[in-house]
Amino acid sequence: MRKVLLFLIFSLASSVAFCQDTTKFGIFAGLNETSVPMVFQGRPYANATQGGFSIGGVADIGLSKFLSFQPGLYYTRKGGATLHDTIYLNTGVPKNAGSDKLYLYYGEIPLNFIFHVPLAGATVFAGGGPYLALEFDSKLLFKVDGEGETYNQSPYNPPEVSDTDLGYNIIGGIRFAKGITVRVTYEKSFGTIYAGQSSAKNQGLNFSVGYFFK
Repeated sequence: MRKVLLFLIFSLASSVAFCQDTTKFGIFAGLNETSVPMVFQGRPYANATQGGFSIGGVADIGLSKFLSFQPGLYYTRKGGATLHDTIYLNTGVPKNAGSDKLYLYYGEIPLNFIFHVPLAGATVFAGGGPYLALEFDSKLLFKVDGEGETYNQSPYNPPEVSDTDLGYNIIGGIRFAKGITVRVTYEKSFGTIYAGQSSAKNQGLNFSVGYFFK
């Protein structure tokens, strides 16, 4: 899968070089509010959102006056918090009820098609497309009710997270005349990011601010 990711990066770079006259480059940084709803052995677990971040850049390749292709490359942290009736640590010893926090660190390539509507002094845009993410690191931290200690449960028990995540984006925002851009993105995995008997999907919102160079 790493070879696939490298091939995609090379293909995107080639496309950008070919369309230099109609391409603008932008940088973005933002905050994530994500969750990972999970079903383990047929049982759904209550899941809460938690904060993350994203930072990276995009190339906006103009296809027409109102349409562009916008590939990007980001480093992002996703994840979620899950509530448990009983906590089982790697030792197999049951604990009281508690919660866990899952942190997933990805290198992500979104491939979005964006529709633009020019206004006075700004452009409103909306669009979407697929994304491919490669996991760089992950952490699972348990906290047992009534205890002050946090337990690091890596590697996972139950199953480990997949090293790839394929999903889709829905994006909207506004770009001002001087290149400053504000946008909101919704993301969700197509399939499970867990192996074995678990089923879980990344999902959530990203709020970001960026700048497009002229």
